[in-house]
Amino acid sequence: MRHFKKFGERRFLRRRSLPDRLRINEIFSQTAQELGHNNEKRVVEAYTRNDDTAHNKEIPEWIQSVRLGTTEEDKLGVDVVFSTNIGSIFVQVKGCSLGIQNFKLKHQIKSRIRIIGIVVYPTHTPQTIRTALTPLLWKEYSRLLVERRPWNFH
Repeated sequence: MRHFKKFGERRFLRRRSLPDRLRINEIFSQTAQELGHNNEKRVVEAYTRNDDTAHNKEIPEWIQSVRLGTTEEDKLGVDVVFSTNIGSIFVQVKGCSLGIQNFKLKHQIKSRIRIIGIVVYPTHTPQTIRTALTPLLWKEYSRLLVERRPWNFH
């Protein structure tokens, strides 16, 4: 007898007709895309300044603005763009650590753009997102500072 994952999901799908299976896969895919887009928007909201002074104090001053990536940037793997006084920092938002690992493997092969990967779960609050992402943004910002120094002869 075979063992099935998660309450017999494979057995459930096998009992369905091909059109039903295709529709179920389409719904799963659509749900995953919507979840991913919502997570991207939540990252932008976590770093967007507003009327709440306490919220604004948690956003580093060197971050001038944050926005969702354009269609062209998205094709390169950029979900969120942070603008700073010395350049842009690109971020890829994923819903699980396996997604980040897969992205890094593919991204290293096809692109020369430096992109930070971050895992954001639906349960993460704006504070949690900032706590996880700000150190990574700072590291990339520091790297940009070093690259832009006039005595840097690379």
